[in-house]
Amino acid sequence: MSDGDKQAHVRGGGRAVESGGPALKRLDALLADAKNGRLSRDECHELVALSQFFPGRRRAIASVLGRQCSAAAVDALLMLPADLPGVVEGLYRALAHGVTRSFETPDHHAPQLIALVFRRSRARQFATYLHRAMALDGAFEQLEHDGQLSFRIALRPQRAAARTPGELGPPLPGFACPPDKLAHYAGEFQWLHRRLAKLRHSELWINGWSFTGTAPHRLSPAVQEHLVRAFFDSLQTSVHIH
Repeated sequence: MSDGDKQAHVRGGGRAVESGGPALKRLDALLADAKNGRLSRDECHELVALSQFFPGRRRAIASVLGRQCSAAAVDALLMLPADLPGVVEGLYRALAHGVTRSFETPDHHAPQLIALVFRRSRARQFATYLHRAMALDGAFEQLEHDGQLSFRIALRPQRAAARTPGELGPPLPGFACPPDKLAHYAGEFQWLHRRLAKLRHSELWINGWSFTGTAPHRLSPAVQEHLVRAFFDSLQTSVHIH
């Protein structure tokens, strides 16, 4: 069946389009627009919706979304298969540039922060992991929810100053890591993540996105390693994009 004969519909960007000739033209137009500027949230999601009807264009879609370096593009990339060439690269690029998740309005966004949440485990080396986590002074904390104890390591750049209640919102979570301690804390976080991410109930959060929650945001520990590295790379520069 040719593209012009397809009658399925795609909904994206607030419009319904046929997956035949008009849809292909729309896809090509979006890909061209992406090369010339930033796409809107609706347009990013429309690209993902169109990708299911044109699998041969998925790599191109992942590539242009990866170059967008925006919160909307990250949301869209997370809806594509992680093994699709360009997806992980695009996520890395965005996080390395300090992109943070947006909520409702463009000026309402998550802080630049990385956190690893984990629970007690029967794993043979867990006591060692917990001891090293507790040694990260200021970044380690215990949490309790509905009687369930968990632990969290949370870091943010020192330049993201903690807010006081009544200003822009509640105080930011996490340890404001000074530049002279960044290399040590980054190394310890990555060491712990490589081990704790393999345990049940572990969660990785970066800049407002959870990469170990429900699909489509769930990524394998191996893929997560790249994103953890991207976050710490972002702290080496002043670039910060919402």
